[in-house]
Amino acid sequence: MDSTLKENVPHGTPQKPMAAMHFQVPAGSACPDHFFVRRHWHDNVEMIKILRGTFKVEIDLEEDFLEPGDICIVGGGKLHQLRGFTPGSIHDVFLFHPGLLSFAYNDGFQEEVLAPWLEQKLCFPQVIRKNSAEYKFYGRYVSELIDLGLEAGEDWYFRCKMKLLDFLYQGWKGGYLLKKAGSPLSPGEREMIDRYKRTVSFIEEHFSKKLTLDDIAGAARCSSPYLCRFFKNMSGYSPVEYLIFYRVHQAAAMLEETTKNILEISMDCGFDNTSYFIRKFRQIMGMTPGQYRKTGRVK
Repeated sequence: MDSTLKENVPHGTPQKPMAAMHFQVPAGSACPDHFFVRRHWHDNVEMIKILRGTFKVEIDLEEDFLEPGDICIVGGGKLHQLRGFTPGSIHDVFLFHPGLLSFAYNDGFQEEVLAPWLEQKLCFPQVIRKNSAEYKFYGRYVSELIDLGLEAGEDWYFRCKMKLLDFLYQGWKGGYLLKKAGSPLSPGEREMIDRYKRTVSFIEEHFSKKLTLDDIAGAARCSSPYLCRFFKNMSGYSPVEYLIFYRVHQAAAMLEETTKNILEISMDCGFDNTSYFIRKFRQIMGMTPGQYRKTGRVK
């Protein structure tokens, strides 16, 4: 259950930028032992509710454990990772783009509640324990949002949007929103996160071009040997491995969504040798590009 590190997968649509998802890891699945999503980030706010199993969440390099019933709220742009430790783990997720709550008219609610929250001067706590005093408040709203999103009934999006606005208002009124203090990250930790994001963003923005390790290191503002050690430690991939991984997944999307032939797709994704492209595609996706296209498989 890996994803690309700067998550560009749309959750919802431009008209309805939110989504609810249910994750269960049964025996016989691709990940029978545990759920795992590597460090990544996206613009959405992500609410996670643990239903079964023990998980370890990492948000901007800070780790915490989650037990059944616990809730985790990841702010937009936060580097995060989630790992399950229990076979058969289950959790639900609700994601939404924070910008959907902003108003064009700058009224008192926008100034006092929405703007500070959008600017992350006010924020949700990152972890809400099932036995905590604030759990009744957060548990109610997060559960209702997940249920509405998963049911996807009539007008579910409008109902979720109104519930999010009420969630923010009641959280502000009841003192449940936290005023952001100074960053708990050291300057060195902040630079690690920024360098990681610079590296991933550069790879994903330039994957179709001829790239060398020195090109990527230049964008990361460090030496090539240091980048290899640093990126492997942060992501589990070397920079070149991640570049190939990302190119292959972009090629898979093009195989599903276009009628371009394999040679065109390989060239468009930065491969100058079709045989090498096919070999790497088979290695990562478990089948050849031609087989993948025939299956019509959605990743």
